[in-house]
Amino acid sequence: MSKQKEIPRSCIILRGLRGRECVTQKDLAKKIGISPSTLSRIERGKREVNQKEEGLIGEALNTNISLR
Repeated sequence: MSKQKEIPRSCIILRGLRGRECVTQKDLAKKIGISPSTLSRIERGKREVNQKEEGLIGEALNTNISLR
């Protein structure tokens, strides 16, 4: 049996906030200055978000968010 990797809570929160604001990955990535594939990796827990990106994501999604 294969063991499934647990998705980090921060990834689920980010996807939910993006959905709430009706912002696509492509649009959010453009607003914060990263590629859509990088944002996808962040949302899947494959890449950590840095402090600057965290602030820009919060601004773009109209929230104060902690993803680290």
